[in-house]
Amino acid sequence: MVLLAGLLFAFATAVFKSSSEILSKYSLLEDIDEYVLSWALRFFAIPPIVLGLLVFGLPKINSGLVLALSFSAPAGVLATVLYMKAIKASDLSIISPISGISPVLVLMSSSFIVGEIPSILGVVGVMVTTAGIYVLKVHEVSSGFSEPFKAVLREPGSKFMISMLLIYAVTAPVDKIGVEASSPVFYTFVLHLGQLILLTPLMMYKNSDWKASIQRNRKEIMAIGGLSGLSSIAQMTALTYTLVVYVVSIKRSGILLSVLAGHFIYDEKNLMERVSGSIIILLGLLLIA
Repeated sequence: MVLLAGLLFAFATAVFKSSSEILSKYSLLEDIDEYVLSWALRFFAIPPIVLGLLVFGLPKINSGLVLALSFSAPAGVLATVLYMKAIKASDLSIISPISGISPVLVLMSSSFIVGEIPSILGVVGVMVTTAGIYVLKVHEVSSGFSEPFKAVLREPGSKFMISMLLIYAVTAPVDKIGVEASSPVFYTFVLHLGQLILLTPLMMYKNSDWKASIQRNRKEIMAIGGLSGLSSIAQMTALTYTLVVYVVSIKRSGILLSVLAGHFIYDEKNLMERVSGSIIILLGLLLIA
């Protein structure tokens, strides 16, 4: 039952995360600055997190919270901005599946940071997930066996997404330390608050028209932030029930929804190739889970 609860919360994370991602792509296409959207992603996520805090109450806190927060808050700011830049620069149906490589990175980092060792089946799942990334650009194989991987890396948004994933590969197990030092909802709240404090001056510096931008697009960015808040609560709760690498892997199952939205909403090409790659990635995630 404990494992099932963790998996259910992880899948809820995937749905909320993908929905926020789809709306973010729309907002960035409408020329909302990525710094404004990064700020909104944290600011408007706080109300649903506060509601969760009112339901679950304040936890007992130990020193691990400060340690986790001091690292994850600034790292999360950089990762958030990189994430928005990635969505803006490339097709959603490419950028979202690239996030499927994160279990490989988390697998390595979590074993060092929190001592978690996944099963052999989990390792096989990570390998299958990586194969799915290859299929996303499999039509490039005529130019060379490694060309699909190279084509993915040549995507304008890939460098931003991969940089973000490297950051989260380290912060994911650190976040577990923060959750265990407090509670899922409380840690989510203070993490968002810390990132918001850091993002506010950054947004004001990067965009002198930030007030007007928020006012013009308040409905869209409020929805994006709210969905992000729900996703964060679900993820932090899942971390208390199962391994970090499993939570992050299942979270990425929302990529299929993002791929379909990329084609049907944003008219992105090569649907079958990208759906096939995403399905292989999902099979890998099922093995991991």
